[in-house]
Amino acid sequence: SSMWGSVTSSWRSLRLRLREGVQGGEGVGNTTVPQLRQMYAAGDSSEKGELDVGEGHVLHYRIYGNPNATATALFLHGGPGAGCFPNHARFFDPERYRVVLFDQRGCGSSTPKGEVKDNDTWRLVDDIEKLRLRVGVARWAVVL
Repeated sequence: SSMWGSVTSSWRSLRLRLREGVQGGEGVGNTTVPQLRQMYAAGDSSEKGELDVGEGHVLHYRIYGNPNATATALFLHGGPGAGCFPNHARFFDPERYRVVLFDQRGCGSSTPKGEVKDNDTWRLVDDIEKLRLRVGVARWAVVL
């Protein structure tokens, strides 16, 4: 009972401090409130396309940011589901990164929409490798 009372008290304190405008990194009890970052400005995609990965699946992808950047990030959306949205590119500095967003098998603008046949983790890894070759990237950071 005393453990739950302490947890409840800590959550009340955290909510109160958040309402009062706690600064990022300040501690609340044993809890640290993370510093929130601003998203980068929205930009237009510099390239978009479709990639036939076989087994009846065609992936939709878009590239944002600096086409000449030395760092490339591949953003993987959660799944199964909606796919990527332009706002996902806003997590990355558009001057420093080339950002690749793609809709995984059965998701977003990829076809066939909602298809789960021939759709598993190993095929996702193969699809990512095919996409890496298509967009001409030697090495990239995969961001979940």
